[in-house]
Amino acid sequence: MLAEEIIIRLPRFHEIPTLDRIKSALSYIDADTLPFSWVQVAGSKGKGSVTTMLDAIYQQSGYKTGLFVSPHIHSVRERITIQNQPIESMFFNEIYETIQQILPPHLFEELTFFETMTLLAVMAFQKNNIDIAFIETGLGGRLDATTAIPDPSLSIITLIELEHTSKLGTTVEQIAREKAGIIRSHTPVLMAKQSLEAALVIQEHASRKGVKLYSMDQHSYVKRTSDFSQPFETFTLNSGITGNTYKDIQCKPLGIHQVNNASVAIIASELLTKSGFIVTEENFRDSLSTISIPCRFEIVQKNNTTWILDGAHTYHSCEFVAKTIKERYPTQKVPIIFGCKHNKNAQSLIKPLLEIASSFIFTDIPEIHSAPLESLCEIVESFHFSGPVHCYYSSESTSFLDSFQSNQQPVLITGSLILASYFRALLLNLT
Repeated sequence: MLAEEIIIRLPRFHEIPTLDRIKSALSYIDADTLPFSWVQVAGSKGKGSVTTMLDAIYQQSGYKTGLFVSPHIHSVRERITIQNQPIESMFFNEIYETIQQILPPHLFEELTFFETMTLLAVMAFQKNNIDIAFIETGLGGRLDATTAIPDPSLSIITLIELEHTSKLGTTVEQIAREKAGIIRSHTPVLMAKQSLEAALVIQEHASRKGVKLYSMDQHSYVKRTSDFSQPFETFTLNSGITGNTYKDIQCKPLGIHQVNNASVAIIASELLTKSGFIVTEENFRDSLSTISIPCRFEIVQKNNTTWILDGAHTYHSCEFVAKTIKERYPTQKVPIIFGCKHNKNAQSLIKPLLEIASSFIFTDIPEIHSAPLESLCEIVESFHFSGPVHCYYSSESTSFLDSFQSNQQPVLITGSLILASYFRALLLNLT
């Protein structure tokens, strides 16, 4: 059996949340001191985009980069990339087998899915002699496996909101404490714009660790253009770090949230110059104007129809999607194909989508415990939605997609990253 098939079946969580296992495992692969620099990114929203943007900027600058993100879209190997390429299956198997041989059997067998993937990422970066890695936390921060990796050059905390409340806490303050757990002595911290509750928690942690905290609110000013006719965002950024003003930056990922993410990436690149990594204005302009992030308001043309894929699965991310739709298609409402996991608050996800929906098409998520279609229909009925509502099962997806021929309205697919990635594979003939 391939390593990919074994790893994907590993448990996601351990009964005892601790960094002891992963710290011990890292010591066995000689990761107490790393031969590369790295940046850790935590947060509720935007951490994947910021990490991916930084990776693109530093590739454009001539550095050999490694990227570790989650979740994956089509293959688990996408979580670990070298120079924007997922590691090859043979290499993935090779480093998995190496780790299995190096670790004591009892320790190897106790590792969770994400702990194992973290080990694989570090070893892949070691063997490829990268210059710098950009590593996204999986869940939380304080007890996340990536926090066991020693000595990052920079810690970044993106927007914090209510998420994974069964694991991280039921208030923004509690979740912020978990995210702020990535803050370490001697490592500067960059904080994205936050609610007051989250910002105070992060400031407290940084002060206790005695490290410099850079706040996007205090160290930058972003002005976004209101011209949404172009297939990209345009914004101007004033940096309080260098005093530079970057005018009319073009950002291919769409939405105000992506403008904010791109701004964080630029300020982070300024801070990393203190660690010897030099990036020019031309480097980040070129990379941000061409970068593509799958299933983040990703636009795909198929059957003369515009499909918008977005893995939004929280209230605020669905709000961002709805706002971006209104900006980009101000005179239209759109059909929405929607499905979410059974444990999501489907009502809060659907609510911000109501004002942009011409119709709802509810579906299940393949191989996932999904929200019942009947309950989704009851939710839109409770909101007195007046448009058509349809249901179908994912087994009918191919024929369903073929029914959209030359659709005049764009079609939005959202509610789950797994659902968006499933449709992406169908639309791009990747299955």
